[in-house]
Amino acid sequence: MVEGKAVSQSRCSIREFTVTTVTSSSLTISWKCFSSERGNEYLVTYRLTNRDQCDTGIGNTDGSFQTKTDLNWGTVQGSGSGSSDTYSWTINQLNPHSNYMLSVNSRYDGTVGILKSLTASTAEAAPSGSPPNITATVQSDSIASFSWNPIPCGQRNGNIIGYDYLLQIKGDGQLRTGTSTATYVNFADLALQCVTYEFRVAASTSGGTGTSGNLEFTLELAPGEISDLRITGFDSESFDMTWTAPDTGCPANTYLVRNTLINQDQCMYSNDEIQITAVTSASYSAVILIPYSTYMVDITPVNSAGSGTTTSIQVTTNEAVPTVVPSNLQLHDRGLCSLTFAWDDLPCGSRGGTINYIYELVNDINGDTVRGQPTTNYIFINTLDCVVDYKFRVAAGSSKGPGPWTGYINASTTLQVSNIQALGGENSVSVTWSAGINFCTCSVVYLIEYSLTNPGQCGDISDTTRMTVTTTSDTTYVITDLLPYSSYTVYVTPMVDNRRGDEAYAAVMTFESSK
Repeated sequence: MVEGKAVSQSRCSIREFTVTTVTSSSLTISWKCFSSERGNEYLVTYRLTNRDQCDTGIGNTDGSFQTKTDLNWGTVQGSGSGSSDTYSWTINQLNPHSNYMLSVNSRYDGTVGILKSLTASTAEAAPSGSPPNITATVQSDSIASFSWNPIPCGQRNGNIIGYDYLLQIKGDGQLRTGTSTATYVNFADLALQCVTYEFRVAASTSGGTGTSGNLEFTLELAPGEISDLRITGFDSESFDMTWTAPDTGCPANTYLVRNTLINQDQCMYSNDEIQITAVTSASYSAVILIPYSTYMVDITPVNSAGSGTTTSIQVTTNEAVPTVVPSNLQLHDRGLCSLTFAWDDLPCGSRGGTINYIYELVNDINGDTVRGQPTTNYIFINTLDCVVDYKFRVAAGSSKGPGPWTGYINASTTLQVSNIQALGGENSVSVTWSAGINFCTCSVVYLIEYSLTNPGQCGDISDTTRMTVTTTSDTTYVITDLLPYSSYTVYVTPMVDNRRGDEAYAAVMTFESSK
């Protein structure tokens, strides 16, 4: 609604309403006022009707297509004679390359004149946006094309007459420039593999060139295969390796190292324990490994394009000193001058190397010590002193040395009597026995003893003191001067230098008296 009274005769009749100056962001209008008096007020309004020559405002809700007042019944300094002064007004902050409806009206002393309107367009300007969605398409390792989308309506600021582009190797400075009237450009004879290019493109109008859109592009190829893979050092719990980077494809930025335990302690096959490490240099160190175990190491070069060929190598760690003691150590057998010991092998996973055993046998009488290194989990020693107490211990060892010892166990060499038989007479007992096998150089005698357990068959007695009869080197003997019709226990004990072996005994009863 225009302020003032109803339209009636005005002191000013607007004539020759026109646009005198056009820029990309402003329009200057002028008009003449035919009046006998000055002092008129003017209303200048404008309305956007087509933004960027591509948007007529249909569905627009932001108010940009509504009528706006630029001069609200204000005075304008005119020029010329009083009856035909010329007036001008500049409307600023307009959109480039856009159509506007411009209007002017006069008012004098509250009386409003007749509204005058015309349509005008702003000039073009440089685009205010850059081409969006730049993409690169590779056709071969030397041919590529770049494409982009048109600048959106509202950012063109004119008719797009071309796209200025630039292509260069990043950091090189060598340029390829040109202008395309389409939204794409093709390039040939490029060295695309493993090289990063910078591509820039900007749209142009008659008003200038806009900002550029940028794209960095690399034709990345997966790396090839490493070479010269070698082990540079290893011990029982670690190893080091190096290799040469691939000479095909693009450079690797990482190497994926997969370390798999395949044979623990050389006695247990496995593929469960896996270590995966990414390294950036052509070297790798594996630590906290299991001694005397074989690992499969797979090395794969990787870059942003993918993975190269995997190279594999098996590595076996060095032996280590065993950390556990042999279990279940026992005296297995004994003889007059021999002892046999046995124990359980170290379990797989705790050996740390090719196992041998170290034993130590100490003579309790003179302290002489016998040592040896059996390769099995038992030992037969047959050059010992006869009927002597010994103590024995054993440790497991590898090429790196012995592990912890077991505790000592006690054992004695001895001679055992078997098949002892006693035959009673009226006042005597005849006893026979079998001697143990004697491969030794010892001189063995047999101690003969007896005890009375039931005289005259009147009942067992509590005092069964042993009576020593004699020593003999034979395996038979007759004990005399015994009570008739009585029970006895006869003992035979092998002896070497007064050292007793294992005794044997037999129960016997004498006959009734014939008298």
